Amino acid sequence: ENLDCDLSRTHLAGIVHMHPDYLSALFRQKNGYSLTKFITKERISAAKKLLLSTDQSISEIALKTGFQNSSYFSKQFKHMEHTTPHQYRKAGRSRSESD
Repeated sequence: ENLDCDLSRTHLAGIVHMHPDYLSALFRQKNGYSLTKFITKERISAAKKLLLSTDQSISEIALKTGFQNSSYFSKQFKHMEHTTPHQYRKAGRSRSESD
């Protein structure tokens, strides 16, 4: 819900009154992956929904989902989804048109 906000580990640790290193270690211990990876996965998930349900530009979606710029967003998206945001949108629209 707050993916466009500051979700740095330092900021989150301050909210829950923990040291950033302890918060990261605790999160990894409980979930098996890093806090940063979790946040990135959530941001990409939200971006995927916006790519398929809106005509917003990729730059707008990047900012709405908490990425600093569209270049970094595209790099992270491709790393996690093995396709670019543009290709993902195009493929999703092709599927819905054939339904």
